[in-house]
Amino acid sequence: MLSSSIISKLRENQFADRERGLAIFYCDGNVPEKKDLRWILGSVIRQLVPASTDTNCAHMKSLKLLRKNNIDKPCEVSELASSIHSISKLYKEVYVIVDGLDECSKPTDVCVAISTLAHENIKILVTSRPDRDIANSFSAEPTLEIKDAWVNEDIATYIDWRLARDETLVVIKPGLKLDIKNSLVKQSDGMY
Repeated sequence: MLSSSIISKLRENQFADRERGLAIFYCDGNVPEKKDLRWILGSVIRQLVPASTDTNCAHMKSLKLLRKNNIDKPCEVSELASSIHSISKLYKEVYVIVDGLDECSKPTDVCVAISTLAHENIKILVTSRPDRDIANSFSAEPTLEIKDAWVNEDIATYIDWRLARDETLVVIKPGLKLDIKNSLVKQSDGMY
């Protein structure tokens, strides 16, 4: 619930002030791309490049060249991070949120790369279930532990949303929906 609230507030501010860049990435252990460091950084780049950017500007040319040169091999993490730093200069402030870091293939590698992004006007927010390696990677940074009750409330909200909007679930009787929700929240045990 807390990460969703933060994202909502940042989105409101982004729409009010176009000088703020916002990139949000939700890691998903069930989708190979959504737990890969290069995919995360590439997504951040795609979200931060303004739609109004002149495709002939120097930065866009370097991004195109980077992509062209790496058709047969993936971009280096350092190249992607450098691109993010360059793009960040288009904004007064940039916020990068990586939600569910513990779902990544190599969370400590992602921690190192994300740490290098925190630079001048780039602010980073990372969410994760408790994980010793991730905690150690960010030991010098401020942290906030979210209580299980808040997580359960967030899970319940998501389940309600799915039960009300998913066309295959919307036909379920209200009593059964409540049983499903209660069972899922109980089984999740405060875990996303």
